[in-house]
Amino acid sequence: MARGSTGAGVTSLRKALRDCYGRNIAVDGVFGPATKAALKYAQGRAGVNQDGEYGPVTRNAILWGRYSIETGAKVRCT
Repeated sequence: MARGSTGAGVTSLRKALRDCYGRNIAVDGVFGPATKAALKYAQGRAGVNQDGEYGPVTRNAILWGRYSIETGAKVRCT
């Protein structure tokens, strides 16, 4: 995924960037400049190339939120 991508995958990525990296972005399905900047931040924290694009290396390196089935609240990031 990269700038211009849309959909559920982008929504999930934005949620992880907000919940696990503290980025102040809306959880929507649009990969724009705010998503790219937040992703570059997360890539830097994860120690991978900061290109602002989401692919397999980034997917495996960044943290993802784990949420409670009962409440939907974030439990932790792994």
